Amino acid sequence: MTPHKKIRLTQQKFKQLTDELEELVTVGRKLLADKLADYRTDDQSEENAGYSDVLEEKRWMEERIKTLEHMLEDAEITHAHCDLDNVSIGCSVTILRDGKKRTFTVVPSLDSNPSEGKISEESPMGKALLGKKVGDKISVNSPSSKCNCEILKIASGE
Repeated sequence: MTPHKKIRLTQQKFKQLTDELEELVTVGRKLLADKLADYRTDDQSEENAGYSDVLEEKRWMEERIKTLEHMLEDAEITHAHCDLDNVSIGCSVTILRDGKKRTFTVVPSLDSNPSEGKISEESPMGKALLGKKVGDKISVNSPSSKCNCEILKIASGE
């Protein structure tokens, strides 16, 4: 049996996922059990569209619970530490790209949110930035384009 790939999470993301799991297991299951019990008192429940919707919601919730349990079981807490010499997870990086300055924070995959400037360590840009220093020039290949950038500044992203 092959070992599971560790899933890097920040402490904040780990807590968020743990809280979500707890909510689904305790509150979510109870609410759905109550909904299903209400439909079971109706002789026509099998033909009722609402009953089918609740069963589908239950299937989705149970899949989400399994997913969260596996993610948390395989979690590796990443303590973002930016040494300011080399880009690493947790660093905020300012680059010059096409004559414009852009700043990103490199984060674990599940913490990424490009609209907030948080890019995954596994994204093309994240991979290209990791381990680099101020002044380094990088070339980033993505499925839709290729760009050349220069690293202007490394700062703590937290």
